[in-house]
Amino acid sequence: MADWAELAATTLPPSTPAAVEAAYAGWTGKTDASKAAALASIVAETLTAFRSAVAVNPANALDSNPNTVPTAGLHHAQNMVALKLALAMGVATDPVTIMLYERAEIWLGWVQRGLIKFPREPGSPKFSPGRMP
Repeated sequence: MADWAELAATTLPPSTPAAVEAAYAGWTGKTDASKAAALASIVAETLTAFRSAVAVNPANALDSNPNTVPTAGLHHAQNMVALKLALAMGVATDPVTIMLYERAEIWLGWVQRGLIKFPREPGSPKFSPGRMP
């Protein structure tokens, strides 16, 4: 089975832009508990999106840990969390952050269309030749 990595719901992803980190630390009107709950909700939503994309193809194998995403897509998941958090806080996002989010959406589309597979046998993800819609 392909490698899987945990998407932490308790800490900001390492790819989080500095402006978003600073805004999260000083998120006014939010207690530490409510900030953590907001982050956990965004991570849960992202986990569902990634795991659902993999599950669409019956040839794929999901990891038994529900808090994991394919390692090949971990950075995409982290970028999605960072942008969704920025939007939740009302933080202006730079074009690079938006582009990284869009790339994550494209990657998910490839997974859903079967262009990237996570087979049951050991090894890295399998990339299938195909035409883009």
